[in-house]
Amino acid sequence: MADILILGAGVMGSALAIAAASHETNSVRLVGSPLDNEIVDSIHHNRHHPTLSVDVPETVLALHEASLNEEIVRQADIIVIGVSSPGVPWAVNTIKQYNASPACIALVTKGLVASDTQGLPPATYATALQTELNSDLLLGIGGPCIARELALGIPTAVTFAATEMALAEQVKTDFQNSYYRISTHPDFIGLEACAA
Repeated sequence: MADILILGAGVMGSALAIAAASHETNSVRLVGSPLDNEIVDSIHHNRHHPTLSVDVPETVLALHEASLNEEIVRQADIIVIGVSSPGVPWAVNTIKQYNASPACIALVTKGLVASDTQGLPPATYATALQTELNSDLLLGIGGPCIARELALGIPTAVTFAATEMALAEQVKTDFQNSYYRISTHPDFIGLEACAA
């Protein structure tokens, strides 16, 4: 069982929430960014995700950003950054604001960071979080994987990559199901570069 907090209620964050909720022992919270209020409202109203055009299981707790508190964030075993690239500063600030200390921060956001000294996570995320977080806590999620297909339960295959293979294997058990098929790999940087 894992306590999973997904930051970003857009298409991929929500699709991952649906997959994670297929494990009845998981606790799944889906937190909308400041741009996701209409999506969260729709899920509250009729469990329907308007962009994905699918229903979100009752076991997924959808929250507005304003509903977040330190208890919710700090009890998360896994925090998934599931926003688009422009939303990453919001996700990082949320993690910092509530002093999160998860066993894993999973990245489904794709892209490269332009910098003279850092071009790729994990160093970029570790620096941005300004904690003693090291790259061993970061896990990259790479497809190809189409969010709507994942939400509909159409079989897809992805890779979870982490420098600590034990972490990748553990998180795999919290997400994998009959249609979301996961392989693991130790090349986090390679996955992030190729996915971008």
